[in-house]
Amino acid sequence: MIKKIDKFSPLPMYYQLQTDLISKINAGQLKSGDCLPSEKELMRQYNVSRTTVRTAVANLVTSGHLEKRRGVGTFVRPPHLDTNQWELNHIKSFQQQLEAEGHRVSTKVLAFEKIQTSPELTQIFTAKETDFYRIKRLRYSDNNPIVFDTTFVPMSLAAHLEQFNLNNHSLFQILQTHYQIKLCYGEKILQASSANQTDAEVLKLNVGDPIQTVKTKTYSDQNRLVEYSISHDSGAYSEYKILLHY
Repeated sequence: MIKKIDKFSPLPMYYQLQTDLISKINAGQLKSGDCLPSEKELMRQYNVSRTTVRTAVANLVTSGHLEKRRGVGTFVRPPHLDTNQWELNHIKSFQQQLEAEGHRVSTKVLAFEKIQTSPELTQIFTAKETDFYRIKRLRYSDNNPIVFDTTFVPMSLAAHLEQFNLNNHSLFQILQTHYQIKLCYGEKILQASSANQTDAEVLKLNVGDPIQTVKTKTYSDQNRLVEYSISHDSGAYSEYKILLHY
């Protein structure tokens, strides 16, 4: 049911409209992922001006209730996902982390390549490592693309890694179960950044939208660097929690 906008109310019409839309979201009439009616349709339904609709929608985008997707429309945004609640004494894969929080997780491998080392990789790993797997993946939570990552794994550590289907299996689990590598600790560097053209295309963002760039190193119990990854996390869906002890 469409709530009638009271044009004689002291409350601004845009405020009445956004309040009604929030009520529909909270009541489940507008569900996560639903596309909002077009501007013209909202103008017709509520008998308000285009300016009123645009102001209400802009406020709901700012508040996090809605999100605009370039060339597609405006959608009801899922609640924030605590996608990276890393414990200092425990390493979890992306899949383990989100499944533990009750989310439906999926992965799409965009590229799986064998490459030779570069000055950057030599600095990160060692000069002894000359050949690597470079894996580019798009990670989904509840069908929303939220992480675009590029991972480097030394071929000397995980020979024939390409035989595994990383669309359906966790890289961490493969390293631990098939290659008998005990993952011991990791390092993360977080940096606020903005989406480039590739990020915007795969994460369904606009160029320049805020993202989080996360650089991760994972080490074995032999203090050997097992994998290095660079992930671009959609700012709309990710939060980081850090537990501090005093």
